[in-house]
Amino acid sequence: SLIAWAARPCRPSMSTRSTRISRELSRCFESRSSTRTASEAADLNRLRPGLSFLRGWIAENLRRDADAVMHYRDHLLANTGDVAGRRQIAFALRRLKRPREALVEARTLARARPDDLEAQALHVETAFEAQQPSEAVRVLDRLSKQRESSREIRVLRVDMLGRHGRAAQAIKEAEAWLAAGPDDIPNRALAARASELGGDWTGAIAHLQHAVELAPDSLAPRALLARLLQHRNRWSEAEAEWRAANQRFPEHVGVLYEIAVCREHTGDLIGAESAARDALKREPDNPELLNFLGYLFADHAFKLDEAVLLVRRALSADPDNGAYLDSLGWAYFRLGRFDEARRLLERAVERTGGDAVVHEHLGDVYNSLRLNNLAVEQYRRSAAAGNRDPGLRAKLGTVR
Repeated sequence: SLIAWAARPCRPSMSTRSTRISRELSRCFESRSSTRTASEAADLNRLRPGLSFLRGWIAENLRRDADAVMHYRDHLLANTGDVAGRRQIAFALRRLKRPREALVEARTLARARPDDLEAQALHVETAFEAQQPSEAVRVLDRLSKQRESSREIRVLRVDMLGRHGRAAQAIKEAEAWLAAGPDDIPNRALAARASELGGDWTGAIAHLQHAVELAPDSLAPRALLARLLQHRNRWSEAEAEWRAANQRFPEHVGVLYEIAVCREHTGDLIGAESAARDALKREPDNPELLNFLGYLFADHAFKLDEAVLLVRRALSADPDNGAYLDSLGWAYFRLGRFDEARRLLERAVERTGGDAVVHEHLGDVYNSLRLNNLAVEQYRRSAAAGNRDPGLRAKLGTVR
């Protein structure tokens, strides 16, 4: 859908094979000397003969972005025209909050790839982040002129303008396109996205409700509406939309998963479990479903032995998934197995890049182990990562 396209990250996801190789290389670098493993890593992946690039890629997967930048720069000294290296260093610099340096790399990449929309989008994003809005708008205007009727460019404009302080302009442009085609579902979805970015939730919901009326037999408009309602914490209304979708599209396991999520948020734990089990009957080895049900049990402290079994199955499919590691660690915490919980949650913090909930979970484990200073540090990191739960403030006040 247009909304999904607009909201996607600039960085492309790795293929399954690339992800597997990355894990193998990460384990090598974590367990042996870098001199020896660099040679082994090169043998593992002949697709990337540049050893500096490979070291940068591994450092990036280990969340060592400063090291990744150093290695990618070494690579680019000898391979100035390498697009992949240029893209990765820009991503790493953005994560390090060094937008001006990232913009230099993004400009170079955009000049080298004038027809690559993702490269152009990265240029726009980094220009806004580097406080160069006129440059960002110039790129958007040039793209619009070159591809006047391109729906992708329209989506890019609305998303970038809306997220970077120009929501009024995004709404104006989206409404103009909608006026030219009021029964066009993508135009309606784009107008909803613009309204959402501008904080007009009522208008966004109205647009998507209209889209559902225009295409009652299409899953996409209803899914967009349901997710927007979820985003606004209107869980009962969202569940009603997902249930309507399930009636029309019973083959979509993802719809059952969303029903389970909504039910958990409304406190209907039995209903959430039922929907998740129905989904697992169709896809019994789906790791996301296994993790959802396992975490449901762990977070609400029931059926804990089954929770462990479910999340272990999820981890067998994706052993480095930070969310799954957190779920298993949290299940062990609930079972009072604090040492095992600690090991898993310390890995989960690293793998998730410092997720607020995972920090709080690890803080609870440290608190139970009477490692008070470590607990306070994790609670503070959770708050810094955006956790606004009053319960977290209460924990900070009681740990001594």
